[in-house]
Amino acid sequence: MITPNVSLPPIVGAVRRFVDVEVVPVASQLEHADRYPHDLVSRLRELGLFGALVPRAWGGLGLDVTTYARIIEELCRGFMSLAGVINSHTMAALIVLQHGTE
Repeated sequence: MITPNVSLPPIVGAVRRFVDVEVVPVASQLEHADRYPHDLVSRLRELGLFGALVPRAWGGLGLDVTTYARIIEELCRGFMSLAGVINSHTMAALIVLQHGTE
């Protein structure tokens, strides 16, 4: 559940603002047109969200799972498809982290 009165980590606040300003105004249009949200995905990349759970040593944000869940909650609030994009990437990244070699 979204809890607006609880102190947010800065990244969650940034995602909340992104969703309010950039996602909510176009989400319905994208959904009805069945268009891939290229511009929004580019912004997710700029925010560093594709490396949310990747350790800093490997170029990610190194976030904890709770913070990641709050980010996903915010994305779903605006346009659930964005969470699917991030989660698909995160699953693959975690597999590489667990089973990959240098």
